[in-house]
Amino acid sequence: MIRNIIFGILILASIGVIVLLDVPNVQGILALRKQIEVAKQNFSERQAFIGKVDSLIDVYQKNEENIDKLDQILPAKEDIPNLIVQVEALVFEQGLILDQLNVNSSAEDTGATVAEEVRTGQAAANAPKYKTLNIDLGFTGDYSAMKNFLKATEENMRLIDIDSISITPEAEVVGIFKYQLTLKTYYQ
Repeated sequence: MIRNIIFGILILASIGVIVLLDVPNVQGILALRKQIEVAKQNFSERQAFIGKVDSLIDVYQKNEENIDKLDQILPAKEDIPNLIVQVEALVFEQGLILDQLNVNSSAEDTGATVAEEVRTGQAAANAPKYKTLNIDLGFTGDYSAMKNFLKATEENMRLIDIDSISITPEAEVVGIFKYQLTLKTYYQ
């Protein structure tokens, strides 16, 4: 029995000596365990972040149609060819005869773009963040077609403001008028 106790003490003593002599390795193992815990925590945080990104992607995809509509309402650039097509379609759908269509950029810029403000760190609180295109439009038709044109312009996806209208009666035909309009549309 004493032999067993002495044998047990010797085994414990040898383990103690090995541990004491191999302290750097034991400390290395403890440090590795801490690193493993930190890595597990980082992994969990990244998984949560990936879940949030996935949910944001889902929300974006669900609202992609609305975002496309916003791009049509206030485009990021001038997009003059598409604007000409839209205005021509508005005129022709109402049975009007197009005489003139000129599109030109406004001389004045109505505000800095959002990207410029972020880059410079200066954001004007009340300054609009868009630019203007002027459209000079001339067409011929009757009053009801003109009225329908105005309604179609109001309901058009792209923002178009009517700045001025000039009406002149056609000398040759009763009930037909020549219209000169100045329109404004906007882009970012």
